[in-house]
Amino acid sequence: MHSVDSTCFQNSEREHIEKIQAGHPKARTYFDQLVARYVSPLHRRCMAWLGCPHDADDVLQETLVRSYRYIHAYRGEAAFRSWLYAIADNQCRSYLKKRATHSQRFVSEELQEEAGSEDSCPLTADG
Repeated sequence: MHSVDSTCFQNSEREHIEKIQAGHPKARTYFDQLVARYVSPLHRRCMAWLGCPHDADDVLQETLVRSYRYIHAYRGEAAFRSWLYAIADNQCRSYLKKRATHSQRFVSEELQEEAGSEDSCPLTADG
């Protein structure tokens, strides 16, 4: 059972989303009000994924940018909170994938430097 405050918030949230999707002149203000209550929980979620406050800040920022840019795609089939969390999760996955790729490249470059400038690839058997 929903409380009166919860129902009022859901109605307000829905109204904000409709105004943003309609291109209201104050869409950015409505968006800021809409996501204000989710910023801290989203940051904690990103921290749980990434373990670094700076990385969590970056991913949270990208999550908010993407959610604003693609809010027209929000259809209301799931709670807005769930939609935001899905974006954050996807951004965290992408960030981790990029970080892993970067780490592999960095390790590979270190191995090449350790092997000397004559070896173009230290992992080949015929070098």
